[in-house]
This record gives sequence, structure tokens and C-alpha cells, in this order.
Amino acid sequence: MVTKKTLERIKFSFFWEGLRADVKKFCELCKECHLTRSVRFKDRSPITPGARPELPFQVVNMDLIGTIDPPSLKGHKYILCLADQHTRWGEADPLTSLSAKVIREALLNLFSRTEIYLLLKREGFVEKNSAASWVTVLDLWK
Repeated sequence: MVTKKTLERIKFSFFWEGLRADVKKFCELCKECHLTRSVRFKDRSPITPGARPELPFQVVNMDLIGTIDPPSLKGHKYILCLADQHTRWGEADPLTSLSAKVIREALLNLFSRTEIYLLLKREGFVEKNSAASWVTVLDLWK
């Protein structure tokens, strides 16, 4: 694309033998062109939309990032990332280790701070495999 535009601009004012090859070579060697060009990926897999949850924290996505080197001054080497699919709310909590106890404390802190579990339980929406039902399981791990 860049080669075509550059070639058209030069052809407007100049012409010489091997113009097309020279412009192509120039564009391939141009460092600024490589840094600013847009790269398009062709993903041939179809996008299948999933059903959006009806309630907050009914379905969450979690991921652990780490080991972060050097660790923070408080010794945090990992990050627990959590995103709610309903509200698209994101959380990131620093962790010192990947033990079940540390992760349990981080999740309990998140769910108790949002009080979403109490709301869902009161309304009768706590399902067997929902994220909110894990608060009960996490509470049993103490």
C-alpha cells in the first residue's frame, strides 16, 4: 500500500528506468515506514458471540500474571486479574505467591468488597458454578 502511494507521488513529477524497483526497494528499507505501518492479520476463524450473563459476577474471567522481576517493595511477584463479563469491570490484585491461601484471600477481598455475593444470595441467583458461589467454597478453605 505504501509502495503504491509513494510510486504515484513520484510518477507525478519524475520518471526514470527502474522507477518501480527503486521505489519498492526504498520502501522496504525505510525504517520509519516499518515502524508506522499497520499490520493486518487475516483470522479465518469465525467469531461466535457468547451469551452475555444476566447478573454481575455470574461469569468472570481470571488470569495470573507472573513472575514479575524485580518484585515490588512489598514482595509482590504476581498479579491476579479478574474481569466480570456482565459489567466488564476489571480488577488487578498484586500477590506475593501463588498459594491457594493467598489467592483465596484476594478473591474473598474482592467479593466481600463488592458485596455482590450477598446481593445474589438474597435474590436467589447464586448458582452452583457461578463465581459468587465460589465465595462459600473459598470461605471453607480457611
